[in-house]
Amino acid sequence: MVKSKDEHKADVGLVLSKKFGYVGIVDAIPGSPAQKAGLTTTDVLETINGVATRDMPLAFAQLLLRGEPGTTVEVGVVEVESLEGQSLKEAAAKVEDLEKQGAKRLVLDLRHCATGGPEEGAKLANLFLDKGLITYSEGQKVPRQDINAAAASDITHLPLAVIVNRGTAGGAEVAAAALLDDKRAEVVGERTYGDASIRKAITMDDGSAVILSVAKYYSPSGKAIQDTGVTPSVAVTEIEAAAADDDSNPQAIEPAPAPPAGEDMLLKKAIEVVTNGKTDVVSAPRGAGNSETSPALTPLNVPRPNKQQ
Repeated sequence: MVKSKDEHKADVGLVLSKKFGYVGIVDAIPGSPAQKAGLTTTDVLETINGVATRDMPLAFAQLLLRGEPGTTVEVGVVEVESLEGQSLKEAAAKVEDLEKQGAKRLVLDLRHCATGGPEEGAKLANLFLDKGLITYSEGQKVPRQDINAAAASDITHLPLAVIVNRGTAGGAEVAAAALLDDKRAEVVGERTYGDASIRKAITMDDGSAVILSVAKYYSPSGKAIQDTGVTPSVAVTEIEAAAADDDSNPQAIEPAPAPPAGEDMLLKKAIEVVTNGKTDVVSAPRGAGNSETSPALTPLNVPRPNKQQ
C-alpha cells in the first residue's frame, strides 16, 4: 500500500478522474500496487470490488481504494435476479469465478428476486452451507418436511452478506432466512415480501378452481416466511418520496438529503458489513438500491472501506 494523507490509511496509488461516465485513471504512482498491476493513464475502471463505477462519485471510488496499510480485501458481488432456469448454475459459476479472481468476501444480491420456488431457494442457500436445517414446510394437514444442507453442494466458505428488499420473495426469501438463521451471513436491506408456501388447486362444483395455501415454509428458527417475511439483521430503510393519506392523496413529508448520484447505498452498506461487521442503520432514497453490478476485477490489493459514522 501507498501511504495516503490520512496517516492511518493507505491506497493503491491511483490518481482518478471521471471518464465516459466511469472512473478513469489519470496516473499510477511509480512503485505502487496499481503500477505493479499494469494500470496506467487512459485506463478505465469499470468495477471496483465488484461495484460498477458507472456514475460512481470519485469520493466513493477513493473510499473503496483505501484501507489499512498492507491489507487486501476483495469483495465479489453475485447478483441473482431469478431462481428459475439455469440461474442456480449461473450463480454457482459466478461464485467460483470470483474466488478464482481473488475474492475474499462475497455479497449475494437478492433484490427483486421473486421468481423460483422454495426448493430452488433451498438449493441456493446450500451453495453457502455445508450442514444444518435450511427450511421446512408444514401445514394443518400436511406433515412437517425438513430440507437440510448437503455438504456436497457447499461450494464456498467465504464471509458473506446478503442484500434484500421488498421485492425479494419466494425462494429468495427461503435462502436469505436460512443464511441468516444459520449464522452464515448478515442480511442487509429491508423486510422482504413474505411469499413461501405450498399451494393446491381445489376444484369447485361449478368447475371453477380455488388455489389455497395448504402448507407454509419456515425459517430454521421457526418463523413462517409467508407471515413475516425476512427481517434483515442490518436494516437499511428506503425513504419514500411521499406518503399517502386514507384517500390516496400524497402528503408532503420533510425531504431527506440524497446521496451522490449513482451511489448504491444498499450495496455500499453490504460491503461495509461483510468487511467490518454490523454497523448502524442507514437510510437510502427510494430506488437507490437498484444500481447495476458487474464482475469483480482481477485482484488489485483493494482494501476495506471505512466504517460509516
